[in-house]
Amino acid sequence: MRTTDGTHDAGTTARPTTELGTTGDGRAGSRLDTTLTATSALQSFRDELADLWEDLEPLVRPADDVAMLDLSHRLERHVVLMPGSADRLRELANDLMALMAGWQHLGDEERIVLATAMAYLAEADDAVPDHLPGGLDDDDRVVGAAVRAVLRPRRRVA
Repeated sequence: MRTTDGTHDAGTTARPTTELGTTGDGRAGSRLDTTLTATSALQSFRDELADLWEDLEPLVRPADDVAMLDLSHRLERHVVLMPGSADRLRELANDLMALMAGWQHLGDEERIVLATAMAYLAEADDAVPDHLPGGLDDDDRVVGAAVRAVLRPRRRVA
């Protein structure tokens, strides 16, 4: 069995294993020593949107049920005020509202990610103002990153 430093040992590895495969000695079914750890939802969200983080960071804050209701109303008003982009905005808002259906089951970080994405989408004058051509492309990226961060925690090799 391969240990964490790449050498072989007759015993078990010091680190937990997570994958089946073949080790350097070619034995099929041996455990690899790759340890995967979960990346937090907020860190995944931040990593994916690094180039937009300066615009997102001021919006990052915990949100309770009342704050989320307020964000939902702000988002609805934004859709109404942007008739030329209403269909696309509504589609993005619906993605976030689908996540809201599980609000009571989300952890603190997932809630922060969702609230941040909703606040960003509700802003007309964000990194790329929504009234400009391509102005919803950044919003699309934020919503997509939020969906991935909340629904599919990333794994990274430790």
